[in-house]
Amino acid sequence: KLVPAHRPYDLQAPAPASRTFWNHYETGLLVQLWLEFEPQFQANKRNAGVWAQLAQRLTERSGRHRTVRECRIKWKNMWAKHRDLINASHMSADAKLREFPHFAEFSAIRQRTTLHQQPHAN
Repeated sequence: KLVPAHRPYDLQAPAPASRTFWNHYETGLLVQLWLEFEPQFQANKRNAGVWAQLAQRLTERSGRHRTVRECRIKWKNMWAKHRDLINASHMSADAKLREFPHFAEFSAIRQRTTLHQQPHAN
């Protein structure tokens, strides 16, 4: 019986048994790499291959293996955090930055993509 080849960006791959912790360096690197790959993300509706490249680069630069699934989940969770903070009208801009250090980057991405699709993990 032939087993199909596993693609590194296969979203049907089993999820890790436990949650993984992202340190500040890895999180910042994920944001930085997404910004480097932003043109590819914006140009490709189906962007699993772009996520695979990003995860590979993240692994190379951080020294810690990160799967496509982990990267996409982290990215999606950061967008949720950003959205929650936008809706938190009782918080000052400084408080939002303390709560989410990448708030400014996500706000800039959101402004650039208002006319395009939202940059969520599609």
